Amino acid sequence: MVQRRLAPCLALCCLISGAQAADDNVGLEFFESKIRPVLVQHCYECHAADSKPLQAGLRLDTREAMRKGGDTGPSVVPNAIDESLIVAALKYEDYEMPPSGRLPDSVIQDFETWINMGAPDPREGKAVAAQAGIDFDKAVEFWAFQRPVKAPLPTVNDTSWPHNEIDHFVLARLEQESLPPVPQADRRTLIRRATFDLLGLPPTPAEVDAFLADDSPDAYAKLIDRLLSSPHYGERWGRYWLDVARYADDQAHTFSVKPNDQAWRYRQWVIESFNADMPYNEFARLQIAGDLLDDHSGYDRYKALGYFGLGAVYYKNSDKAKAEADELDDRVDTLTRGFLGLTVSCARCHDHKFDPIPTSDYYSLAGIFNSSPLKTIPLVDPSVVVAYDEGQQRLKQSEKRLNDRTKEQRELQAEGQLNRVSDYVLAIWKQRVARAHQQSLSNKQLAEEMGLKESLIGRWAEFLKREKSQRHVALGDWHALSEPTAETPQDQIPEAVQRAAESFEQYLQDVLDERDGTGPVSPPSNGAPIWTSPLLTRDRPSVPIDVELPDAKELYLVITDAGDGKSCDHADWIDPRLVTADGEVKLTDLKWRFANPGYGTVNIDRGISGAPLQIGDQKFENGLGTHAPCVIAYDLPEGTQRFQAIAGLDRSGTSQGSGATVNFMLFTSAPPASVTADSDNANSSGKDRKLSKDKAELLKDVFGDGGLFRLPDAEFMSALSEVDQAELQELKQTLEEARKSAPPMYPAAHAIHDANPKDMPIFLRGNPARKGDVAPRQFLRVLAGADRQP
Repeated sequence: MVQRRLAPCLALCCLISGAQAADDNVGLEFFESKIRPVLVQHCYECHAADSKPLQAGLRLDTREAMRKGGDTGPSVVPNAIDESLIVAALKYEDYEMPPSGRLPDSVIQDFETWINMGAPDPREGKAVAAQAGIDFDKAVEFWAFQRPVKAPLPTVNDTSWPHNEIDHFVLARLEQESLPPVPQADRRTLIRRATFDLLGLPPTPAEVDAFLADDSPDAYAKLIDRLLSSPHYGERWGRYWLDVARYADDQAHTFSVKPNDQAWRYRQWVIESFNADMPYNEFARLQIAGDLLDDHSGYDRYKALGYFGLGAVYYKNSDKAKAEADELDDRVDTLTRGFLGLTVSCARCHDHKFDPIPTSDYYSLAGIFNSSPLKTIPLVDPSVVVAYDEGQQRLKQSEKRLNDRTKEQRELQAEGQLNRVSDYVLAIWKQRVARAHQQSLSNKQLAEEMGLKESLIGRWAEFLKREKSQRHVALGDWHALSEPTAETPQDQIPEAVQRAAESFEQYLQDVLDERDGTGPVSPPSNGAPIWTSPLLTRDRPSVPIDVELPDAKELYLVITDAGDGKSCDHADWIDPRLVTADGEVKLTDLKWRFANPGYGTVNIDRGISGAPLQIGDQKFENGLGTHAPCVIAYDLPEGTQRFQAIAGLDRSGTSQGSGATVNFMLFTSAPPASVTADSDNANSSGKDRKLSKDKAELLKDVFGDGGLFRLPDAEFMSALSEVDQAELQELKQTLEEARKSAPPMYPAAHAIHDANPKDMPIFLRGNPARKGDVAPRQFLRVLAGADRQP
């Protein structure tokens, strides 16, 4: 009985074992065919036991090492793609591996499949190679890290030739190569060589003659002393150090917001230091830590800090952390290359490949500069700074009072011309009619004929061009006019033109009344919609339309922003068509009279973004894509009976996660301007705070300080009353007095200073977003020793 029961169990176990073995074989075969070749070709060079050096402490040549990972964690976690760092690296989401270029998506998919299979891997071996580390005891034996030792003078055969210790070394090398010394230079050549070497310029004829005439034994010594005492010596040799300090008079090589207009003070300090024969140790100490030296007083020590204070400054608007890291790198690099001859900056992302500089040492230095921000340090008594600041404050206040009052007077003067708005509109119409008749009607002629300002007519002509002002709904009637032709009468103004000019003037009057609280909040209604949609949102993105149009001559398609402003309000009229007595007519086959979208242009058969029309998950081939608020006007064909369409939010807007909301409306007469206005507030304060954005912009275009009615300065002043003229003249006089009494800018140094000292973490692989252990602020171990103090 037991045997009969046991036999099936054994058979089942065999089947399971066989299936498991088969799965293992499939996984191993997949690894060998898809994974191992990629690792060998693209990864082992930097991540294997024999890699020199091993990068990031990561080995990928054994199963155990791959799962253990390196500095940043495990490369592979079986059945966990999101936790497997190798996938993120291959996708270039964090690290970018391999650095030679992103591998094809098919390869990345193979790695994901392999990990989901449990990451089968037959490779044996321990994860013990890790990082080779730096042997500092051996590193310090290199000659570059040893203190200089005075070498004994070499033995030479011709003991009469050397005049100084250096000559012994020169002659020893010449004799080693069996070369004779060059003949001694004549005196004319000697003064030219010395002058060029020390000053960078040739000697003058008088200087040559004086040297040739000097027969004294110390003539050459006196020549050298004279050249070294010349101020041009510091200019000649200081410029080499300024190259080390990556000096420039301006910040054209960086993106500094504030100009370093006193950078020249550091340049002069370098020149004067060379001329004063400053010892090199003092030269170095002052530039690195002049503000911290108790044995130096005065302001010159701050000038020396320009070595770091004139460094790179980058924009912080896109990737602030990277920009700040790049600035720190500039200072570390300038310090170590300039004073040590070491490329410590190479250790920003990994241990230096050649020199004994670990990444932790790089961030120890970077932490010092991270605690030492840039600063402009006054080189005068604090009372001088206070006096300057007070003078600048008085100057700014005087400028503001004059500018504000002038702007206000210009706007008042412009608004006083409201009753001439329609005249300027009609003047532009007359000019267009004259052109249609192949005639010339100059601005001067128009000004004399209609009593207008010649200087303003040209501005009105530009403003009334469709591409300049179509964003203003109030000019819809003007843009709806047909262009004049040779058949257009010259001696009379068409009624439609007169109406467009007067309605624009009236609209401006209404907006001014609304701003000042002396009129209705919205312009009077020109009619009511014949159809209005419910509020359309991302959750309810569309609604069908089927509306009768009995006896209608025109149709206005209106979209509003539903009162919440333009928040990605991409909207579509899908399959819009007119039903006529003769059949259906696609609206997209007709030419609109005018179209005023809130953003961009109305697109036929495309959304406002240029993508295919799409509402929710459904795409459409025919329709109008636009952006709220919008109004599109059509003249209807004879016999039009109905309008049919689908109104909806386009997905190109709602997919951005915005709270897009719109309303669709249909009018058979011109809609009120308030309906199609942008509901964004124009200002949060001031007299325009009650106006919508489009209304505020319209007032600015017409009546603003730089608007259509702005007069030249001379005409502006003469048009003011005597009282107003006297007020502006008094403000100008006050400004001039403030400008004269303001003290000049005090001397200052662009420097660095200690502020909130704090250690910073290591950026793993140089990435500010991936922080490792904290690196204490201290000097390089290879130079300071293992017992260095933070």
